[in-house]
Amino acid sequence: MEPEDAPALDCASAWPPRGPGPSLIQRSFPCSGPYVSCSASPPWHCSSRASPRAAPPPTSTSPPPSPAEESEPAADPTTADGIFTVGQAERGYELFRSTCSECHDAEDWTETGFKGRWEDQSVFQLWYYINDRMPYDDPWSLTRQQVTDVIAYILQLNGLPAGDVELGTDDDTIDDYWIAWSATN
Repeated sequence: MEPEDAPALDCASAWPPRGPGPSLIQRSFPCSGPYVSCSASPPWHCSSRASPRAAPPPTSTSPPPSPAEESEPAADPTTADGIFTVGQAERGYELFRSTCSECHDAEDWTETGFKGRWEDQSVFQLWYYINDRMPYDDPWSLTRQQVTDVIAYILQLNGLPAGDVELGTDDDTIDDYWIAWSATN
């Protein structure tokens, strides 16, 4: 079967995996069809765009363009672009104080391990991870707005700039952004 003839696989509809077998962390979830970027770990989110680090090498044998012909291509939007508001981060902080702080310290979200795990992932992947698993004793109990507000607080904790427009709560808006912990990534 040719790749273009392969059936599309909707990773979101297959989440969470069910049935006996390895734990959720041990499972892998292959994506096929039109997807070009898939997470190999929960929540196995697939995107129809490549992650910033997954761009294929150029295949053209043409000579490189002259400096006059070169132009800076528009970069994929990242969390360093001011994708949340101060008010949204403040609501996230209040939720952190009332709910998240029962199990987490703010430092949990600024540690190298946390940042390394989520670097270059889509914001939707982190959003879904929180939505699907938190709070530990009552998963799926947070509203979409609460999950988005907590993400805004996490981004603010890591020194990312606020902007003028709130981060949306719908899947398509959240998936528009890639996690970058600094403006130089």
